[in-house]
Amino acid sequence: GETTFAQLLKKRGYATAIAGKWQLGREKDAPKHFGFDESLLWQHTRSGRSKLKGKTIDRRFENPYLERNGVEEEYTNGEFGPDLCTDFICDFMSRKKDQPFLVYYPMILTHCPWGPVPGSKGWDPKRLGSPTYKGQPKYFGTMASHMDQLVGRIVKHVKAEGLENRTIILFTGDNGTDKPIVSDCHGVPVAGGKGLTLDTGTHVPFVAYAPGRIAAGVNKDLIDFTDFLPTLCELAGVELDEKSGKFDGRSFAPALAGKSWVSRDHVFCWYSRSGKYARDLKVFARSHRYKLYRNGKFFDLKNDPLENHAIKPDSLTKKQQAVWQKLEAVIAKRKQLSGR
Repeated sequence: GETTFAQLLKKRGYATAIAGKWQLGREKDAPKHFGFDESLLWQHTRSGRSKLKGKTIDRRFENPYLERNGVEEEYTNGEFGPDLCTDFICDFMSRKKDQPFLVYYPMILTHCPWGPVPGSKGWDPKRLGSPTYKGQPKYFGTMASHMDQLVGRIVKHVKAEGLENRTIILFTGDNGTDKPIVSDCHGVPVAGGKGLTLDTGTHVPFVAYAPGRIAAGVNKDLIDFTDFLPTLCELAGVELDEKSGKFDGRSFAPALAGKSWVSRDHVFCWYSRSGKYARDLKVFARSHRYKLYRNGKFFDLKNDPLENHAIKPDSLTKKQQAVWQKLEAVIAKRKQLSGR
């Protein structure tokens, strides 16, 4: 089986908790199996949906279906799923403040179905979830604002409990926004790229917060999600050896501390959609500026971020040829290792 960062930190004496979305199997003890002592989750042991007048109702937001440590709970008094998860996290930190702890929060917001949130126009505390999967995109901004408030609540709680000087908060996203969501970027409308291998689908923000230990600023080094496990382990004092497992990532903890480190010169991505897109396998390697797909398409992301114009092989500069060859070698090596 795979080794998780929660398992590794738990062995080091950390209390561990997870709240939010699960979607990793319906077994009651699955969170514990993956290293989490406590949990409050949507779609853990159930689908997270109910039936009302013949319609399927999504129960992640208003009056949600959640599982607390594997025990199914149904809320019907106007509760909001993301608020309950945030309450759970704050309570966990208060109870575990005298020992090292790890909290993993795969947030339910801002996934569809998009709709009103508590205190916003249109909020109905009596509604038993959404009767449609997508909801209404006009509420995306409202939901993003509420998500921001919940993150703020967690930060304030860390401060109130006197934990700020020994807690690191990491915030990122799992993918770009959904296609119906169009955002403004420096005056240019940009459609969401969830499910695509464009930067609008795979290039997400990452914020690290630890006053006095992480200096304010912007870092443009390349990292990917495989780097989080070794980073968390280094921050927690967990030594990785052959017994720990074999990992693809590299720790960026030195970068957080403002120290010199050998950053990535490429990121590799292997992406296969589920459902009707299952055969649409995409494989690419990228540097800061250039991106090469396994099918040979090569893009200059600085000048063509939406990948509308592949650069023809016979028009590459010497510098581009060198980058192409390096990225091609990365893809070939990964194929050799995986067999796909």
